[in-house]
Amino acid sequence: MVKINTTLHPVHPTAINSFLGAYIWVAYDQLQQFIMQDFTSHDACKCSYRFLAAIPLGFIFSTMFKDKIGLIIAFLLGTLSAQTLFKYGRRFVNQKINIEEHSENIPNELEQLQSINREEAE
Repeated sequence: MVKINTTLHPVHPTAINSFLGAYIWVAYDQLQQFIMQDFTSHDACKCSYRFLAAIPLGFIFSTMFKDKIGLIIAFLLGTLSAQTLFKYGRRFVNQKINIEEHSENIPNELEQLQSINREEAE
């Protein structure tokens, strides 16, 4: 007779909240792509990236706050777009190491073209 180990290790609430926030963002993004009928393999990779990055980011930023607020922050970070996360992440790091962020405020001529964002212009 085989004995089954019944010891379960619960998943940390921050990991669950981060994953659920990422799930909401992925579901929203895929619905938007479905509406535009423009779902590509790049979009699938973007969704996978979101799930991979959500939990570590949730743990990193939730440690800065108290338990209940940290769980909310972990969830909300999962719902933000990657572009928004990178923008505010850069600002946070620039403030901590005292670098002026004048480069983001300078308008790029290529960004004036239709459907060209900052990353494509750079």
